[in-house]
Amino acid sequence: MSHPCRDLRHGRTARRFGADATIDVQVTVTLTHDYWMQQTELTQADWVKAGFPNPSGEDPYSRDCLRPDCPVGNIRWIDAAAYANGLSRSAGLPECYDLRACTGTPGANFACTRVALSVATNYACRGYRIPTEAEWEYAARAGTATAFYTGPIRALPLLTDCADDPNLTPIAWYCFDSGKSTHPVARKAPNAWGLYDMSGNAAEWVYDWMAGVGYGSGPSTDPDGYRLAPGESKGRVARGGAAALASTFAKSDYRYGIPADAHGPTFGVRLVRLK
Repeated sequence: MSHPCRDLRHGRTARRFGADATIDVQVTVTLTHDYWMQQTELTQADWVKAGFPNPSGEDPYSRDCLRPDCPVGNIRWIDAAAYANGLSRSAGLPECYDLRACTGTPGANFACTRVALSVATNYACRGYRIPTEAEWEYAARAGTATAFYTGPIRALPLLTDCADDPNLTPIAWYCFDSGKSTHPVARKAPNAWGLYDMSGNAAEWVYDWMAGVGYGSGPSTDPDGYRLAPGESKGRVARGGAAALASTFAKSDYRYGIPADAHGPTFGVRLVRLK
């Protein structure tokens, strides 16, 4: 775990390359708590050490590298929550997720009839957990306000075009340089806070549901994500792009929604814990 984070001053500017309805609202978000974030994406060695089968693999579009120091892939959001609970138990910390009547094994057809926070808000739990969007983005930016922590994005004819971006290639495995495969963690340059692969490599689950414009239309403090109404269905948010995706997806502010029960190669996580 590395680096406490506080006081996100988050700006989004419309009409930039890659801006859309979910990422073009400029707001100020303040985080009032210190927290630790894993320096790298959760690895296959970490996952197997917890006693879970390695779910990493490949499909026609992307693949996970299969080494202990590669990010664990092919995990659902609930798999990540179960892993976080297990890590909390092993460290003598409270579990952040209330998972009940579960079947299967995390990474292998795991399902629960109840999936909820075990406390009122994410910030009330001192165990390991999936980061909120605000925590993830603040950590990814490491004090910067540009598309990547190394600078602005290169504009291309299409958002999905795959071409070299001089500010992204030194820090990320993405469609230009990855061969559509993840790579061992910490092989590219970290950000100013020593965090690796915040852009590219594995897509990273965050806590929030994909609803509206993320942090809302005005200043907020410790945003804790959208709360689903009974019977409402939304996707969870993934951040940081992925090995098989274009540079647009790797921007620090880019958010995309994925069905909460979806999984596939290059879908992983990194955890946080209050300091």
